[in-house]
Amino acid sequence: MDLKGKVAAVTGGGSGIGEAIACRLAKAGARVSLLDINQQAMDAAADKIAQRTGSEPLTCRVDVRCSKQVNEAMDTTVAQMGGLDILVTAAGIAGDTPFLEIDEETWDRVIDINLKGTYLPAQAAAQHMIKAQRGGRIITIASINSFWANREFSYCASKGGVVMITRSMAVELGPFGITANAICPGVIETPLNMPIPAEKREYYISRMSVNRIGTPEDVAGLALYVASDESAYMTGSLLVIDGGLSIQ
Repeated sequence: MDLKGKVAAVTGGGSGIGEAIACRLAKAGARVSLLDINQQAMDAAADKIAQRTGSEPLTCRVDVRCSKQVNEAMDTTVAQMGGLDILVTAAGIAGDTPFLEIDEETWDRVIDINLKGTYLPAQAAAQHMIKAQRGGRIITIASINSFWANREFSYCASKGGVVMITRSMAVELGPFGITANAICPGVIETPLNMPIPAEKREYYISRMSVNRIGTPEDVAGLALYVASDESAYMTGSLLVIDGGLSIQ
């Protein structure tokens, strides 16, 4: 799974799953552009990636809800790195307010960041990939909550939407040599999810076949496969990585 000569952009690359994926892609030889709203976290992630891989990422401060910022970041990535072959949309937030309690402001924020914040970067990246006529990989980070419902109403809705726009992209972009696949993590040790209360942690682990909480590196290993030529015949897929949580 050699990515030498490839360029990858990762939204939410400043921490958690996004950072881990960016690091794994860089280790495989890709040149990486980090897109994140938190400049301080992104700079720290870039330093860690450079130390671990010897490759210094580009950093672009971006609010994924803003089309102007997203388009400028993609333009900058292409201009400075010579193209764009891989996009990973890992930017997102949690939303744990139940249906009967959620307010409109909370709903809008979760949907805007998780769903609109997937569509805008994917559209911008696809336009560059099509123009360059070199194909590409679009990898969205959905969740098992896209199909395994709980009381996190807006989060479940947003991630269900991520899955469907990914599958719709797969239909439209396939003729251009671009694949689109959704990775659906379960409970992962990230700043988004932590700290999980001890009682809840024990409950999750009791339902997992592998008896442990996942790590960002677990997800990054799967993302590397999806980003590589080894996955060339796979598109529109939902790739569940949850330690068996959703099967019991």
